[in-house]
Amino acid sequence: MTSFPIDPMLCAMARFIRNDDIVTTGVASDLPMLAVALAKATHAPGLVYFNCVGAVNPTWEFFPNSSVEPDLLPAEAFIRLEEIWEMASRGRIDLMFFGAIQIDARGRTNLHRLHTGTKLPGIAGASTMRRKVKRAILYSTRHTTTTFVPRVDVVTTTPRPGDSALAITPAAVLCLEPNGARIESLLPNSSAEKVQRQTGFELSWNNQIETLPPPSTRELTALQQLDPKGSRKRFL
Repeated sequence: MTSFPIDPMLCAMARFIRNDDIVTTGVASDLPMLAVALAKATHAPGLVYFNCVGAVNPTWEFFPNSSVEPDLLPAEAFIRLEEIWEMASRGRIDLMFFGAIQIDARGRTNLHRLHTGTKLPGIAGASTMRRKVKRAILYSTRHTTTTFVPRVDVVTTTPRPGDSALAITPAAVLCLEPNGARIESLLPNSSAEKVQRQTGFELSWNNQIETLPPPSTRELTALQQLDPKGSRKRFL
Protein backbone atom coordinates (compact mmCIF):
# COMPACT_ATOMS: atom_id res chain seq x y z
CA MET A 1 0.00 0.00 0.00
CA THR A 2 1.50 3.35 -1.07
CA SER A 3 2.24 5.88 1.65
CA PHE A 4 3.53 9.42 1.11
CA PRO A 5 5.55 11.67 3.45
CA ILE A 6 2.52 13.93 3.97
CA ASP A 7 0.37 11.07 5.29
CA PRO A 8 1.36 11.30 8.99
CA MET A 9 0.50 15.01 9.00
CA LEU A 10 -2.81 14.38 7.21
CA CYS A 11 -3.68 11.74 9.80
CA ALA A 12 -2.73 14.06 12.65
CA MET A 13 -5.05 16.74 11.26
CA ALA A 14 -7.88 14.26 10.72
CA ARG A 15 -7.61 12.87 14.25
CA PHE A 16 -8.44 16.30 15.70
CA ILE A 17 -11.86 16.13 14.02
CA ARG A 18 -14.71 14.75 16.12
CA ASN A 19 -17.64 12.69 14.93
CA ASP A 20 -20.23 15.41 15.61
CA ASP A 21 -18.16 18.36 14.37
CA ILE A 22 -19.34 20.90 11.83
CA VAL A 23 -16.20 21.78 9.87
CA THR A 24 -15.47 24.34 7.19
CA THR A 25 -12.42 25.25 5.13
CA GLY A 26 -11.41 28.35 3.23
CA VAL A 27 -9.91 29.09 -0.16
CA ALA A 28 -6.68 27.21 -0.99
CA SER A 29 -7.42 24.60 1.67
CA ASP A 30 -7.01 21.39 -0.27
CA LEU A 31 -4.88 19.72 2.42
CA PRO A 32 -7.48 20.34 5.18
CA MET A 33 -10.18 19.23 2.75
CA LEU A 34 -8.46 15.87 2.37
CA ALA A 35 -7.97 15.61 6.15
CA VAL A 36 -11.71 16.19 6.64
CA ALA A 37 -12.55 13.53 4.06
CA LEU A 38 -10.15 11.14 5.80
CA ALA A 39 -11.82 11.73 9.17
CA LYS A 40 -15.26 11.16 7.65
CA ALA A 41 -14.10 7.91 6.02
CA THR A 42 -12.64 6.56 9.26
CA HIS A 43 -13.48 7.64 12.81
CA ALA A 44 -15.90 10.56 12.23
CA PRO A 45 -18.63 9.52 9.77
CA GLY A 46 -21.10 11.88 11.45
CA LEU A 47 -19.18 15.10 10.79
CA VAL A 48 -20.69 17.74 8.50
CA TYR A 49 -18.34 19.55 6.15
CA PHE A 50 -19.06 22.88 4.43
CA ASN A 51 -16.67 23.56 1.59
CA CYS A 52 -16.04 27.19 0.61
CA VAL A 53 -17.79 26.65 -2.75
CA GLY A 54 -20.94 25.84 -0.76
CA ALA A 55 -20.84 22.07 -1.19
CA VAL A 56 -22.01 20.11 1.86
CA ASN A 57 -20.08 16.85 2.30
CA PRO A 58 -18.71 16.89 -1.27
CA THR A 59 -17.38 13.74 -2.89
CA TRP A 60 -14.99 13.23 -5.79
CA GLU A 61 -13.66 10.51 -8.06
CA PHE A 62 -10.10 11.85 -7.98
CA PHE A 63 -8.72 14.24 -5.38
CA PRO A 64 -9.09 17.77 -6.88
CA ASN A 65 -6.20 20.13 -7.56
CA SER A 66 -7.70 22.76 -5.26
CA SER A 67 -10.54 23.30 -2.80
CA VAL A 68 -12.56 25.37 -5.29
CA GLU A 69 -12.82 22.91 -8.20
CA PRO A 70 -16.01 22.04 -10.12
CA ASP A 71 -15.17 18.43 -9.19
CA LEU A 72 -16.55 19.26 -5.72
CA LEU A 73 -20.06 19.93 -6.98
CA PRO A 74 -21.29 16.35 -6.39
CA ALA A 75 -22.49 16.88 -2.83
CA GLU A 76 -25.27 16.09 -0.39
CA ALA A 77 -26.54 19.67 -0.48
CA PHE A 78 -25.44 23.24 -1.11
CA ILE A 79 -25.18 26.27 1.13
CA ARG A 80 -24.45 29.92 0.38
CA LEU A 81 -21.16 31.36 1.58
CA GLU A 82 -22.98 34.00 3.63
CA GLU A 83 -24.82 31.23 5.46
CA ILE A 84 -21.49 29.72 6.55
CA TRP A 85 -20.44 33.12 7.90
CA GLU A 86 -23.74 33.46 9.72
CA MET A 87 -23.35 30.02 11.30
CA ALA A 88 -19.85 30.92 12.45
CA SER A 89 -21.16 34.17 13.95
CA ARG A 90 -23.73 32.14 15.91
CA GLY A 91 -21.05 29.76 17.20
CA ARG A 92 -22.20 26.80 15.13
CA ILE A 93 -18.92 26.06 13.30
CA ASP A 94 -16.87 23.72 15.44
CA LEU A 95 -13.56 23.62 13.58
CA MET A 96 -11.63 25.34 10.82
CA PHE A 97 -8.02 24.86 9.69
CA PHE A 98 -5.93 27.95 8.89
CA GLY A 99 -2.73 27.96 6.86
CA ALA A 100 -0.08 30.69 6.99
CA ILE A 101 3.28 31.73 5.57
CA GLN A 102 4.45 32.84 9.03
CA ILE A 103 3.32 31.70 12.49
CA ASP A 104 4.75 33.22 15.64
CA ALA A 105 5.22 32.14 19.24
CA ARG A 106 1.87 33.66 20.26
CA GLY A 107 -0.12 31.89 17.55
CA ARG A 108 -0.50 34.89 15.27
CA THR A 109 -0.33 34.30 11.51
CA ASN A 110 0.79 36.29 8.48
CA LEU A 111 -0.82 36.03 5.06
CA HIS A 112 -0.30 39.69 4.03
CA ARG A 113 3.32 40.42 3.17
CA LEU A 114 6.90 39.99 4.36
CA HIS A 115 9.28 42.76 5.42
CA THR A 116 11.30 41.95 2.29
CA GLY A 117 8.39 43.33 0.27
CA THR A 118 7.11 39.94 -0.88
CA LYS A 119 3.34 40.02 -1.20
CA LEU A 120 1.52 36.99 0.19
CA PRO A 121 -1.80 35.43 -0.92
CA GLY A 122 -4.00 37.59 1.31
CA ILE A 123 -6.50 36.98 4.05
CA ALA A 124 -9.83 36.18 2.35
CA GLY A 125 -12.02 35.78 5.46
CA ALA A 126 -9.38 34.29 7.75
CA SER A 127 -9.06 37.19 10.20
CA THR A 128 -12.78 37.20 10.91
CA MET A 129 -13.45 33.48 10.81
CA ARG A 130 -10.64 32.60 13.19
CA ARG A 131 -12.32 34.69 15.89
CA LYS A 132 -15.73 33.11 15.27
CA VAL A 133 -15.18 29.35 15.00
CA LYS A 134 -15.07 27.31 18.20
CA ARG A 135 -11.73 25.66 17.41
CA ALA A 136 -9.09 27.03 15.06
CA ILE A 137 -6.14 24.81 14.15
CA LEU A 138 -3.14 26.20 12.29
CA TYR A 139 -1.15 24.10 9.85
CA SER A 140 1.96 24.39 7.73
CA THR A 141 3.65 21.84 5.48
CA ARG A 142 6.96 23.63 6.17
CA HIS A 143 8.48 23.53 9.65
CA THR A 144 11.38 25.97 9.38
CA THR A 145 12.72 29.00 11.21
CA THR A 146 11.34 31.20 8.43
CA THR A 147 7.83 29.82 8.97
CA PHE A 148 7.86 29.68 12.77
CA VAL A 149 9.18 33.10 13.72
CA PRO A 150 9.39 35.01 17.03
CA ARG A 151 7.03 37.67 15.66
CA VAL A 152 5.17 37.73 12.34
CA ASP A 153 6.05 40.57 9.95
CA VAL A 154 2.36 41.50 9.61
CA VAL A 155 -0.47 40.23 11.80
CA THR A 156 -3.23 38.65 9.70
CA THR A 157 -5.04 36.54 12.31
CA THR A 158 -4.84 36.23 16.07
CA PRO A 159 -6.28 33.79 18.60
CA ARG A 160 -9.21 34.89 20.69
CA PRO A 161 -8.02 36.61 23.91
CA GLY A 162 -6.69 34.04 26.34
CA ASP A 163 -6.86 31.17 23.86
CA SER A 164 -3.93 28.95 22.98
CA ALA A 165 -3.28 27.93 19.39
CA LEU A 166 -2.46 24.49 18.02
CA ALA A 167 -0.24 24.24 14.96
CA ILE A 168 0.27 20.99 13.05
CA THR A 169 3.31 20.42 10.84
CA PRO A 170 5.10 17.39 9.34
CA ALA A 171 7.31 17.37 12.46
CA ALA A 172 5.11 18.14 15.45
CA VAL A 173 1.98 19.54 17.02
CA LEU A 174 2.83 22.81 18.77
CA CYS A 175 0.81 24.59 21.43
CA LEU A 176 1.33 28.36 21.21
CA GLU A 177 0.25 30.39 24.23
CA PRO A 178 0.78 33.98 25.47
CA ASN A 179 3.08 32.72 28.24
CA GLY A 180 5.15 30.34 26.11
CA ALA A 181 5.20 27.75 23.37
CA ARG A 182 5.63 24.01 23.76
CA ILE A 183 5.74 20.80 21.78
CA GLU A 184 2.44 19.08 22.39
CA SER A 185 3.36 15.91 20.51
CA LEU A 186 5.77 14.67 17.87
CA LEU A 187 5.01 13.13 14.51
CA PRO A 188 6.72 9.87 13.53
CA ASN A 189 10.45 10.09 12.73
CA SER A 190 10.83 13.41 14.53
CA SER A 191 12.44 14.48 17.80
CA ALA A 192 12.06 17.40 20.18
CA GLU A 193 15.61 18.55 19.49
CA LYS A 194 15.03 18.53 15.73
CA VAL A 195 11.78 20.46 16.12
CA GLN A 196 13.53 23.07 18.26
CA ARG A 197 16.24 23.53 15.62
CA GLN A 198 13.55 24.09 12.99
CA THR A 199 11.65 26.64 15.09
CA GLY A 200 12.60 30.31 15.40
CA PHE A 201 11.58 30.66 19.04
CA GLU A 202 12.09 28.75 22.27
CA LEU A 203 9.96 25.68 22.92
CA SER A 204 9.42 23.63 26.05
CA TRP A 205 8.49 19.96 26.14
CA ASN A 206 7.85 17.13 28.53
CA ASN A 207 10.52 14.47 28.85
CA GLN A 208 7.81 11.88 28.21
CA ILE A 209 6.50 13.67 25.14
CA GLU A 210 4.12 11.59 23.04
CA THR A 211 4.93 10.50 19.51
CA LEU A 212 1.73 10.16 17.50
CA PRO A 213 1.02 6.73 16.00
CA PRO A 214 1.89 6.36 12.32
CA PRO A 215 -0.97 6.09 9.82
CA SER A 216 -2.97 2.96 10.44
CA THR A 217 -3.89 0.44 7.76
CA ARG A 218 -7.45 1.77 7.90
CA GLU A 219 -6.28 5.36 7.36
CA LEU A 220 -3.95 4.42 4.51
CA THR A 221 -6.73 2.42 2.83
CA ALA A 222 -9.06 5.42 3.10
CA LEU A 223 -6.39 7.75 1.67
CA GLN A 224 -5.84 5.38 -1.25
CA GLN A 225 -9.58 5.47 -1.98
CA LEU A 226 -9.80 9.26 -1.59
CA ASP A 227 -6.65 9.94 -3.60
CA PRO A 228 -6.07 6.98 -5.94
CA LYS A 229 -3.62 8.95 -8.12
CA GLY A 230 -1.47 9.96 -5.15
CA SER A 231 -1.92 13.66 -5.87
CA ARG A 232 -1.29 14.48 -2.19
CA LYS A 233 2.42 13.88 -2.70
CA ARG A 234 2.56 17.46 -4.02
CA PHE A 235 2.22 18.80 -0.49
CA LEU A 236 5.74 17.78 0.58
